[in-house]
This record gives sequence, structure tokens and C-alpha cells, in this order.
Amino acid sequence: MRILLLLALLAMPAAAQPRGVAVHDGSWVGMRTLQCRVGGRLQRERVTMTIRNGEVTVPGLLGDPELVGTVDAQGEVRLPRFNTFGPGEGTVRGDHFEGEHMNRSRNCLINYDLRREAAAPRRR
Repeated sequence: MRILLLLALLAMPAAAQPRGVAVHDGSWVGMRTLQCRVGGRLQRERVTMTIRNGEVTVPGLLGDPELVGTVDAQGEVRLPRFNTFGPGEGTVRGDHFEGEHMNRSRNCLINYDLRREAAAPRRR
């Protein structure tokens, strides 16, 4: 009886994690591009997105807080709105993530093009 209770307690944290979401866990590195039609503004920067247990974290633009969103088991990413930009969305496909935010006036677009960062080799 004690063994069954112990096994049930050990299994509870795993059951709380959304199924299939952990497959996307890791660091995603690449470029974030801000393009504006008016004034021809173009800004590119290297960015790292982190996915852990269904939660997505992306650094904000200069002066903005980090963005915390979600990813589902199918790889659909949802990011919150910030500043003058609406909610972001994107898709994880294999080791590639593409996503975007559009601003309210639809004159500016933020585009993400990221690849999964290889895990560091373990030291012995």
C-alpha cells in the first residue's frame, strides 16, 4: 500500500505538465526584425527565446519588459500585446520558429526567425 501511495505522489507533478508541450522546451536563437513602412525604419537584433513547460519568454524591445506567452502541443505560440503592438503569434516546426507582431496602425511589423540552440555537451 505504501508503495502505491509513493508512486502516486511521484506521478502527480508529471501529470500536471501539459502533454506534448515539453517537446518544445529549450532556447531558440536568431533574429528579430522591426520594419516600418512609414519612414523606412529597419532594426535587426539577435534575440533568444526560451520555452519551458508551455511558457514562452522573449526579451522585450529596448525599454519594454520581457514578453511571456504560451506554446501548445502543436507548436502554436501566443505572445501578449505590448506598447503599440498587438498580440504576437507564431509556430514552432521542428527546430525552427517563425512569428510576428503587427502594430495597431499596421505600419510596423516585428518578425522572429529563430532556430533551436543545440544543448551544450555534458561534461564527464
